[in-house]
Amino acid sequence: MEFMRLMNSDETFRLALNLRAMHKLEKPITLEEAQRNYEAQGGVPGRSPAQMYHDYSPRVVEWIVNVLNLQPQPSTDLVTLLRPADILCLLAIQMFPHVQCKLLNKGPEFTIHKAVFFLELCKTVGVKPGMLFSLKDLFLGGVDDDSTRKSGLTVLRTVCALERQARRRGWDGPLMVLKVERASQQQPPPAKIEETAAASVARSNAAFAAGSVAPAGTENAIGTEAAVLTLSSLTKRGSKIQGRPGVNGQRMSGGFYDPSNGGKRKSGTLSVRSSQESMRRSQLQSLQQQQQQYVTALPGNFKFLSRDDKVALLVALTPGEARESLRILYSAQNERFEYEDLMAVVWEKEHAETAKQEEHEKRVRAAIQVRESLGKRNEAIFSLLKDEESHLANLTALSEYLEKTLQYRLRLAKRRSRGLPTLIQLSPTKTIDIFAPRDSESSTATTLRVETETQEIARLDQVVRDLVVLHSGLVEDLKYLVEMQDSGVVGVLPAGDVFMQFSGEAGSLYVQFCTAALGEGSTVVDVVCGEEVWEGEDVKNVEGDEESLSISFVNSVVKRYIGERQATLNNRADEVRWYLAGPLRRLQAYREIFEEIVAGNGVVEGGETRKGLSQVLKDDQDVGAEWRKLIKEDRKLEVTAIKLGSVASAISKRVVV
Repeated sequence: MEFMRLMNSDETFRLALNLRAMHKLEKPITLEEAQRNYEAQGGVPGRSPAQMYHDYSPRVVEWIVNVLNLQPQPSTDLVTLLRPADILCLLAIQMFPHVQCKLLNKGPEFTIHKAVFFLELCKTVGVKPGMLFSLKDLFLGGVDDDSTRKSGLTVLRTVCALERQARRRGWDGPLMVLKVERASQQQPPPAKIEETAAASVARSNAAFAAGSVAPAGTENAIGTEAAVLTLSSLTKRGSKIQGRPGVNGQRMSGGFYDPSNGGKRKSGTLSVRSSQESMRRSQLQSLQQQQQQYVTALPGNFKFLSRDDKVALLVALTPGEARESLRILYSAQNERFEYEDLMAVVWEKEHAETAKQEEHEKRVRAAIQVRESLGKRNEAIFSLLKDEESHLANLTALSEYLEKTLQYRLRLAKRRSRGLPTLIQLSPTKTIDIFAPRDSESSTATTLRVETETQEIARLDQVVRDLVVLHSGLVEDLKYLVEMQDSGVVGVLPAGDVFMQFSGEAGSLYVQFCTAALGEGSTVVDVVCGEEVWEGEDVKNVEGDEESLSISFVNSVVKRYIGERQATLNNRADEVRWYLAGPLRRLQAYREIFEEIVAGNGVVEGGETRKGLSQVLKDDQDVGAEWRKLIKEDRKLEVTAIKLGSVASAISKRVVV
């Protein structure tokens, strides 16, 4: 699995393209340079790898041209011809017609895949591992890494070994001739070889069935009576084996004991009938065991079935059982073609099962990743809910303070209209009359100023009350979704619509709040600073009025504030302004909060990207449906972040929060 992931990685494809580009620029090392390098490394002067490669490479290239019916090649260097790896795939399907290669129509980025396909085929048809070239031999041979052309010679040996294995399996293509004298040697045609082998196998089987495995002609040299074989032929000459009982209790040394010859030792051709009978019994037992193992996997008439039926039976088995059954059943040399054809079916099934298993594992990992993402998203929304509850508490405290301030101002205005005193005892040492003229203003101007201040406080009080209602609705909706999630009704918290509705209503309210509380010409800060007792008791007495007021800004707003507090500021006005700007700071934080929730969804260390998860789970009806719902919810959060962020940016240009 790890090998397939590496083969199909982007790094492998880029490496293949870089190798193709590098091959176009390199200059193969010359024979003289390779000879010198070989001798410099301690090689014996004379027949060096470079010399052998130089002699044989043109003949192998000529053979490849004949096999594939190619145009004459401009270069006789074998490695240069084979590096694109297309020739390797063409050779494979030419010498083994049952082999299919789907890489031929692929581009140069699949060069490494084609070379690996060729090497795997060589292993399958019986080329020994020591005869195989490596990817380094093929793609880096002839440059600085192969100064003696040993790699090139290794590539040549692999091609020759594959040609020999193809002939053993009945391929009758052009003969590869590396030396001139080989051309005159008579080689029997493949049909004659198969006929001779078949006749030999038939004779052996007939002798085996008759129970006589002794070679023909030994009956004349050895009598039909039993003879005992001692171990003298396996020990030193003249050594004797003491204590070995012979026929009729007699003890024997080396040679044979023959009762028909008076008990004398008899020399001549050795009869190994007793050993052969023991060997025949062991072979029968082995054959029975193999047949028993075979019968447990496939029916006895498997060879006589059609190919489709054979494939159906093989597919029903595990790959291991199918391979072992075919290996036992198709042991004859003349059955290699059908054996390899059926083994290819087994390999395809195993490859399909591996791919299916990898896909399943990928889906499992994706499901785990989605679950982790949902957990992170829900935790972020829980944290947002707690922050909203704190923000709502701060807004409620400010609203209560403004409402009480408005009530006592209206009461003072009513007392003034009746001609009653309006003097307020702020502390034992401080009194204030809001209707007292300031800076030599007239009584009409004073009345107008007080009315304006009262109207501003009333307007701010109304906006804050609306914000309290808005955030109370947001908190209630989020609590309802959390309760649904805790009960298992929903997997993805559908908070997108809730936040979309909130952002649509919050924009205008926060703009009004900014204008009323901190806008240019607002007197709220001055009113709070002028009528506040910063130290002392939270009680204000109106002269001639028995009812006292508890409307201290410090006790109503500052001491009830939830959240990180600002360090000590320069004066009271800046401190009042900081607390009044609390709702605007919360508005600015919304964009970052929603962007972090969206950015964290689907992001797991070592996992798939968001795009990769969508690709893996596109057909999944369970986890995939939740992931697609999560993507939709994230888009709504992104829209919410943009809306609230735009409002916060517009406000920050007007006031400093």
